[in-house]
Amino acid sequence: MLVNKVLTMNKMSKFVLTSERNLLTVHNTLASKLKSFKRLFIKKGLMMKTFEYICWLHQTQNYEGISDMIVQLYSDTPYHWEPRYGKYKELIQYCLFLERYRVRDTEEEGHRLARELFDHLNLGHELGQTIKKHVVQMLRS
Repeated sequence: MLVNKVLTMNKMSKFVLTSERNLLTVHNTLASKLKSFKRLFIKKGLMMKTFEYICWLHQTQNYEGISDMIVQLYSDTPYHWEPRYGKYKELIQYCLFLERYRVRDTEEEGHRLARELFDHLNLGHELGQTIKKHVVQMLRS
């Protein structure tokens, strides 16, 4: 009797695990399709627009604006985790990188700062990939 219960529990746990994986796969597929469809109407999201604004501040060497942006991003960061939470943190890290990169002493220090930034990026999202690509271009020039 105990053996039958253990076998039944084992089968149930496998069923739950398989169902969870399948549901996650369906969710990821639908989410990516929905985002692609959304991009037909809305070309860039809020975080990408903010990133471009920060890049513009950097190009115009407006580091006071970048400092103000850090304060603004901290105040806009949600108190509780939600999908954009990590993106706010990535933008803050990028702003801090730009401030530190400007006053670096050596090129090696710049590369170290970039590596530290890359450790904080989620490269599974468009924002993280775009930040990394932009920083790599900065290091090459």
